[in-house]
This record gives sequence, structure tokens and C-alpha cells, in this order.
Amino acid sequence: AALTAGQALREGRGWAVVTGQQPAILGGPLLTLYKIATAISLAREASQALGVPVAAIYWNGADDVDRGEIASSSFADASGSLHRVSLPAGVPPARTMVGGVPAAELTPAVEAILAAASGAPGEAEVRAVVKKAHASARDLGEFASALLVGLFPGAPLLVLDARSRALRRAGADLFRLYVSRREEVARAVNERGDLLERLGLSRALTPETSRVCLFASPGLERERLEESQAIARMEDLARREPESLSPNVVLRPILQESLFPDLALVAGPGEMSYLAQTMPAFEILGVRPPRVFPRLFATIVPEEARLLAERAGVRLESVLADPDAARRAVHPTRTTDDFEAAYDALAADVAGGFDAIEEAARRVDRSLPQLVASARRKVEAQIGRVHGGVLARLAAHAESRTPGLKRLRDFLRPRGKPQEREITLIEMPLLLGPEWRGRLDEAASRHRRDLESRRPGHYAFLAGPLVATREYSTESKHGN
Repeated sequence: AALTAGQALREGRGWAVVTGQQPAILGGPLLTLYKIATAISLAREASQALGVPVAAIYWNGADDVDRGEIASSSFADASGSLHRVSLPAGVPPARTMVGGVPAAELTPAVEAILAAASGAPGEAEVRAVVKKAHASARDLGEFASALLVGLFPGAPLLVLDARSRALRRAGADLFRLYVSRREEVARAVNERGDLLERLGLSRALTPETSRVCLFASPGLERERLEESQAIARMEDLARREPESLSPNVVLRPILQESLFPDLALVAGPGEMSYLAQTMPAFEILGVRPPRVFPRLFATIVPEEARLLAERAGVRLESVLADPDAARRAVHPTRTTDDFEAAYDALAADVAGGFDAIEEAARRVDRSLPQLVASARRKVEAQIGRVHGGVLARLAAHAESRTPGLKRLRDFLRPRGKPQEREITLIEMPLLLGPEWRGRLDEAASRHRRDLESRRPGHYAFLAGPLVATREYSTESKHGN
């Protein structure tokens, strides 16, 4: 399906739906799947409507140089316990394309996710796809591409590596036009940023970002030059060797639109912010702005979250918004009958005793009741701590029957971030099992219909319970 759609594009009789993301240590964040699923759903719908092949194009941003975005990733094992893996310090080096990280540097992370797969519903598929991608790839860029191709067999999905010199050579005319109108582009993008700020909206791009939008990248590293030298180098390469140039966040979507006859660009909130500011540059460079389609937003929700919502008498979205508050809502407020009776008797005895002491102390000295009152507050607080401790122990016993409750917050909001941004894309096939692809496609189709009827939503993939799994270490013989 992908090759058929690609051939139709080559022959000028096909269309495309474009999306993209930079690769990360375990392929990319979960939102990568949501982008791809949205693009595939749109491509299939458009192909049926138009009667021609429509490709879903995934732009693998392996030419990015932001190490902070790709060097670490989190995953949850079958019990919901969160684990984090990272590239060694200094890998990749500064200003080096992230896609060039050698495949050997990924080995500890790959071994960790394969160990976590033990006992999970999607263990078989994850092991097969991850092992094949890792074995066939020379670097992180190729690993991410192979992983995505392996996860979407039969889909009209073309994965393009942004490091491709042929791909960049195809942008030669755009690069040369940009060089001739660079100052006009920078001024227009900055003026749009000023307008957005006056309207109370966010400015996504600084003046520095829009000043020079092409980088000299003859190899895997972006050259570090003073601005005047960078401009001269850019102008020279645009004439002689355009394949040695790589676009930044301003020019990349313009390059995509100039290369592909696309029906839509599937994007998230961050990309929409960039596009809102770069729209004037499209007009200056004679490229039609993209028709932006918001990607799917979703959360994988374990069985414990649904049970917690039922027990707390709240909607599931309340649990997703604040799982700890929902847990507290179902904690017991009363201990056992015999403990409550003994506690009430003790509290009454203490109150009566202090009343008597306070009265006797007043007859000795009128200031003494203050001392007694202070002691009384301390004793009552300690008795209250006993009551609270028993309640806490009862709550712990109750939660021990559903151990996944304690891990809900980390699973739903890992490291305090949205799940889709922090957890690896491998998590969905791992936890949802063989049906994950059909369920994701169903959600993307519903998302498309809901947007068309102006009823956008956030979707939940209900998974099984967070079951106990064997212990394992993220350390490996390769070090980590």
C-alpha cells in the first residue's frame, strides 16, 4: 500500500497527508503513534473519496540537533511501574543530528524494554518488532524508521528520513529563493510574533530562530559559525550543494509543502504555534500554507482507573485529571466498630480528666488553665494521630487488594507530564496487546469524525489491570 501510494506521488496522480516527529531513544513518544494513526485515517478516507492513492507521509526528524528532546524516555512495565532510560552523557555530541546516534548506544534501552515486555499482553509483537528494528538499523534514525514500518504493516505509510541528501536536494529551488528573500522572511515572521503577543497569544519563535533558517550540514553536524559567516556559507551551498543544507523549524514545513501535494498536515499544539507565526513566510516563498488537522489526543487507562472512578462515584476524566484525589476520596473515614468505641471512650476520659484538672488548677492560680489547655491540645492531637494512623493502615490494606492504584499517578502523569509526551510509543502495543492497532485506528477514525462535527475530544484506551511482574534491572552488560 505504501509503495503504491508512493509511486502514484512520483507519477503526479496521488496525494499525501503529512506528519512527523523527531526520533527518541526508544523510537519516540506515544504521541508519535497518535500522529501517524490520524494521518493514516485521513489518507484512507481521502483515497476512498477521491478514487486515487493517498500516502501517509511520516517525516522522521532525524536531522534535529536538540539532544534534550530525544536522549531519555520512560516506559511502564506490566505492573505499571515507571522506568526511565537515557543515552550516555555527551551522546550525541552538541549540534550533531540526533538520528546519527549509533545503534549500539541504544542497546541498554532496548534490553530494558524487552525485559519489561515479559508477561505483557503484547510481548510477542513487541519483542519481534523491536529486535528486528534494532538488528537492521545502523543508528537511531534508522531504528525509529524501521520500528514504525514494522508497527504499521500494510498501511499506506511512507517514512522519510530528513537526513536524506536526495530529499534536501529536492528543496534546492526553495532554498535558493529563501536565500534571496531571507531578510523579508525574518521580518514577516517576527512581525507575526509581535501580533500574536498583542493578541495575548504565545510567541513560539524568537527573532534569533527566524534570522537564519538554513544550516550548513555537509555531514551529521551543523556547522557553528558567526552570523555573517553562516549567511555566506548558506548562500554558497544553496548555489553549489543544496543537499548539504538542512532547514530549521521555520523552513521545514515550507519544504514539506513544496515537495508533496498534500491534503493535510497532521500537527500537535506545539507545531500549530510555530505555524501560526510562520504563515507569512509561506506567502513570501510562494508555497501554499498547509491545511492543518489536529492529531489524536489520548491516554492509555488501566483497569484500576475505571474501578477507582466507580468507587469514588466520579467520572473517569476526574480520575485522569487527579488520580491522587480520587484515591483519597475512597479511603475509609471510619475504623472498625470496636476501635471506634474504644477511641470514643478514651477521648471522653481524656476530656473529662482535663476538665477536672483545669478546674483544680484555676483554684491554685488563675493563669494555670492556659498551661492545662496547651497540654490538652497536645494530648488530643496525639490521640488523633492514632486514629489517623489506623485509618491509613485500613486504606493501605484496601489498596493492597488493588496494587495498581498506587502506581496510577506515575502511569497517567509520568514525571508530572502528559502520558503521551513522556512514555515511549512501544507502550501501546505492549499493554493493549494484539488488538492495539485496530483500536488505535478506530480512535483515529472517530477523532476525524468528531472534529468534522466540531466535537473534539480526548480519548481513553482502556487496558487491563496493572499486574505484578518479575523484577528486572535496567543495567546491562553494556552499562547504562
